[in-house]
Amino acid sequence: MPEPLSNLVVPDAPEEAQVPAPSQPEGQASPAIKVFTKIARDMPVSRDHPYCIKADPNGPFPECFAVLSRRAFIKYRLPRTPWLGSRTGHLYRFVYNKITKDRKAIVWLHRLVAKCPKKKFVSFKNRDERDLRTKNLRLISTKPKPRLPK
Repeated sequence: MPEPLSNLVVPDAPEEAQVPAPSQPEGQASPAIKVFTKIARDMPVSRDHPYCIKADPNGPFPECFAVLSRRAFIKYRLPRTPWLGSRTGHLYRFVYNKITKDRKAIVWLHRLVAKCPKKKFVSFKNRDERDLRTKNLRLISTKPKPRLPK
């Protein structure tokens, strides 16, 4: 049996004219993206995290921030409506009624990420309320005591 060739070479051609090996199949991420995602997943919760949403600097509590998963970060990082910080460290924004424009509702980021219905509450598995990665959130039926951030 003939041995398979690792790099196909065109006869009578210089070494630079080698045919490149087929690239990765479509739909798979490159190794560099996989390494970056793994590094971001293992990073501690801080304002320097690549998937961190910071509170509006002109808002009431500008030191607030939240770390999200990559998918949630892409979905909720809308720059036109800034997230505001609360005294408990959570991020929220105001939503207005499109028709009457007079009703103002508060939307909490941790409830959006967890897809929490109205009669449920969000609990944090590692007790860090700034860590909004999906693996850290769970839905519960009783309201937990709020913890002030350190």
